[in-house]
Amino acid sequence: MGVVFARRVEERLRVLLAEEPVILLGGPRASGKSFTCERVVAALGGTVRRLDDPAERRLAAADPTGYLQGLRPPVLIDEYQHVPALLAAIKADLSRHGAVPGRYLLTGSVRADLLPPHERLTGRIHRARMHPLSEGEFRGAPPEQFLTQILADPTAWRG
Repeated sequence: MGVVFARRVEERLRVLLAEEPVILLGGPRASGKSFTCERVVAALGGTVRRLDDPAERRLAAADPTGYLQGLRPPVLIDEYQHVPALLAAIKADLSRHGAVPGRYLLTGSVRADLLPPHERLTGRIHRARMHPLSEGEFRGAPPEQFLTQILADPTAWRG
């Protein structure tokens, strides 16, 4: 296994899982969404389901409601867009059991705003964004302060 970098979004995901019932993490392909979410969910004792696996996808598609039953939260559903019916099952689960924070963490390769309205989980989902590995994350440095610094003194960055 290669080098593992601590990602800034990890802390944000922990905070959101304590506040929101469903989090959808978006971001560019190959930015580390799946790996990062798996680390967060594993640390919280949750369940990971990867729908890029065809066998797992068939199970979820055959019975979306049953597929979600009995899973320890937070439940990571990676590549959720492969089984859109899971969103309706998540909505029904939240209606039955209440919108308890930290139930689901979703990742996928599609933009949530392109989903049909009945599949958007409006009012029940919080969208977060992950960016590619930053220089600061790569170096293990404190968070970048470029914007704060440039706003404080716009002339500081002139060469």
